[in-house]
This record gives sequence, structure tokens and C-alpha cells, in this order.
Amino acid sequence: MKKLLLIAPIMLFFASCKPYQYFTVAAPELQQDSLKQYVFENDTMKVLYNFTGYQGPLKVTVINKLREPIFLDWNRSAMIMNGESVALYQPSFQFSGRSVGSSVEVIKDVSLNSSRMSGTLSGQEGVDMIPPGSSRQRSVLAPLHRSLLDAGFNTENKKYFDDDKTSIRGRFLDYSESSTPLIFKTYFSFRLESTPDLVRHFESRFFIKDVFVTIAGPDQVGQGVNRGDRFYTK
Repeated sequence: MKKLLLIAPIMLFFASCKPYQYFTVAAPELQQDSLKQYVFENDTMKVLYNFTGYQGPLKVTVINKLREPIFLDWNRSAMIMNGESVALYQPSFQFSGRSVGSSVEVIKDVSLNSSRMSGTLSGQEGVDMIPPGSSRQRSVLAPLHRSLLDAGFNTENKKYFDDDKTSIRGRFLDYSESSTPLIFKTYFSFRLESTPDLVRHFESRFFIKDVFVTIAGPDQVGQGVNRGDRFYTK
């Protein structure tokens, strides 16, 4: 019994020392904004990708640049990780949005005023309507961390977090697109009100470009963890 009492705190000590892994996402074909979010943009829409958080979530913000609604079809949208497709549609999901401008006429005698919204929707068909001049944000359950559990990060390479000499020092691995443990794509389908039978799509390509391993938690490493191209696991 005494041996068990001695072993228990030792096990708790080692469990508490389990390291954190901070991953940085690269997108060779996209630009980044001041928050380090990745930006896809064309004449139809502007899309922001944000990976900040625990275990690789993905927040997608779609901004409608047209004078007609965009219908984003989650039933026909997916994330493709190392060649494996993961559906993005969920029957119930969190959403938020805002209208840009004072008033937008959608159809005759129907207009939208500037507003904010949030809540939970029960999606019957898995389609979001994004009115003209407005945006819609959705959090996608992107299981990125599951593909990284067996990647193997044992290395003697050490550096300071974000090369900040006053910050935490830890193990570091740098990847190229050919050596990365994870390549993934986002594939989104949408329709326009003027051409409802024509399904269009856009896709963006990403990969893990580096990982920083340390016992220091997010509250210790500083603001380097709060950027759109980085997430962490433990």
C-alpha cells in the first residue's frame, strides 16, 4: 500500500510534464493578413482561414463580394488530409455573421440592415446563404492532430520559440512540402442565385511546415501561439 502511495505522485508528475507541440501551417499559394490568417480572394468572395487553438480547429470566414447571395454547400465540401477525404457538413453547427453597409436589397421589397448574429443552426440541407456585402464564419471540426500523433518529433535540434531569445527554448523540426507529416486541402462548393444549377468550387492547399516541442503551455510561450497559422496539441 505504501508503494502505491509513493508511485501515484510520481505518475502525476510525469503526466504533468507531457510536452506541448506547436504546429505552424503553410499555404504556398495564399497570402497572410496581419493576424497571420491565410487569405483566398477572387472576384466573387474573400475567404479567411484561421487555425488558432487546441488540436487544430479551422475557422473559415467567407465574405461575399457580389451583389447577389452566395449559397455555400457544406454537403459538397470536404477537407482532404494525406489523400483521405473528411466531410465538413454537420447537422448542427455554430455560426456567426455580420452585414456590411447600411442596407442591402436581396429581392424586391426585402432588404437587409447592418447587424450581428450568433447561435446554433440545425442545418436541414447543409447550405449557408451569405447575403450580398456580408460575411459568414464557421468553425469546422478539422481533426488535423490525429494525423500527427505518430509523426515522431524526437530531435536534438533546439531553438527559441519564434527565435525570441527571451522566450521558451525547446526542440524544433522544420519541414519542406516533400517531408511534412501532413498535407491537406480544403474543398468548398457553392452556387450563385443567378445560376442555381451551376455548382462552383474553390480549394486551398496547406501543409505543416514546422513543429516546436516544449513543456511550456500556451500561457507561457506568449503571443506566438495566438496567430492564425498556428495550433497546438499535447
